[in-house]
Amino acid sequence: MGGCDSVNNKFEKSNQNYTSKENKGINEVDTKHAATIPESVTDRLFNSIFRIEIGNKKGTGFFIEIKEIKGFFMFTNYHIINQTLVDSKALIPIYYGKRDNEIKKVIKLDKDERFIKCFEEPIDITVIEILKEDDIPKSKYLLPDLNYKNNYNNYEKEDLYLSGYPNYKTKYKNERHISSGIIKKIYEEFQFEHTLDTRGGSSGSPICLSSNLNVIGIHKSGDKEENINYGTFIGKILDELIDDIKNERNKKENNVKNNPKISQEIDFKEKIKKCVCKFSFENYNSTGFFCLFPFMKKSNLIPTLITVFDNKKRFESLKKNKKKIKITFNNNEFREIDIYNKIIYYSHKSGIMLIELKPGDGINNFLEIDESILNGNNKKEYEYLNKLIFIFSFYKENKNKKTLYLTSSLGKINKIDGNYILYTCKTGFGSMGAPVISSETNKVIGVHRGYHRIKDMKLGYLIENFINEFNENMNKKNLNKIN
Repeated sequence: MGGCDSVNNKFEKSNQNYTSKENKGINEVDTKHAATIPESVTDRLFNSIFRIEIGNKKGTGFFIEIKEIKGFFMFTNYHIINQTLVDSKALIPIYYGKRDNEIKKVIKLDKDERFIKCFEEPIDITVIEILKEDDIPKSKYLLPDLNYKNNYNNYEKEDLYLSGYPNYKTKYKNERHISSGIIKKIYEEFQFEHTLDTRGGSSGSPICLSSNLNVIGIHKSGDKEENINYGTFIGKILDELIDDIKNERNKKENNVKNNPKISQEIDFKEKIKKCVCKFSFENYNSTGFFCLFPFMKKSNLIPTLITVFDNKKRFESLKKNKKKIKITFNNNEFREIDIYNKIIYYSHKSGIMLIELKPGDGINNFLEIDESILNGNNKKEYEYLNKLIFIFSFYKENKNKKTLYLTSSLGKINKIDGNYILYTCKTGFGSMGAPVISSETNKVIGVHRGYHRIKDMKLGYLIENFINEFNENMNKKNLNKIN
């Protein structure tokens, strides 16, 4: 019987025995049904679920796509993620994948950024919109079954599957499990009794039709003494959910139309996407950006590509062999940039590299650098502290992933440390070289360099210090022009 771990023990069933498919090394499957559940079904359902741990609460959730509104969501029980957590804008860690190679994601419960809807008991469901920057693969999403509009009673004749994370205290801890069963009784239009095997931690598990794996319900609780499991039909909330989301989207669209400032912010962020690229040379990838860079005077601005190179040896290889670099845009369009007869500069101090761009390179969108810096007014620490910034970067959270995604993240400057700024922003593998942009001026103030492990903050190099270094070397004619 299943509830989240924080509920009374009467919700836990102690007489189930699970074993693993030793020959496959995959997560455990209920032995009672293991022989009758196809491997393709197991793989599909395991792929769609995640586990949640919030303090002493442990439960399950699943990903679902609602095609009618072109939206992607995560479902779980209200008694796992409740209104209090939503109101506090809590950060919720979720985990999915095999136990020995789990992927962790952190979902911020911010209703200003994403749609969130809570349905209290007796429905007991929380729905959270998944955003593009959450980077959840589309292959993980299940579909809701729409036959509820005909008759809930039809479901009583169907074979069902349930997949979740029963909370075992043994070696099977954090394993995904699957079981089959049927609906035993429908109490009301939204609540039913079922025979699928569950335990504490199964709360929030999807209940799917065996015929097409579409979701009809969500497991909510169980009663050991009565030997009963309970679920809620998600059809009960789908119509209301779809209407609410459509209304909220319409309100946002109207706000944008009626508020020039919001419209300008959206336009600027769209412009930034055209100014940021993935930089590639040999087997090295990072983020780069196009900007108008000051040569000695503010009036003398030249178009450049700025990024971070990992070491001097690779830079020397680039110069010596006059190789082309590859840049890829957000729409996956890419082009090769020739470095022949261009100014190219590499800072050994910061790791930042600058490459001059020519009209033939086809780059037409450029970011600007903070004007006060160009006027020779070096920013003081107190002028930077607590200022809001944002970073647009191509990155991946996991080294094993092949694809870098363009994402944006808002943060705050916490400290100035010599040539560096320390801040809070979401970054990952591939983010080095991203522009650090002031949210006040929408202009570049730094270049993202990485992560400061000791201070547990993100680290960027102040662009003004790179400008000073560059122009000092220009005076000394210590620049490289590839001929």
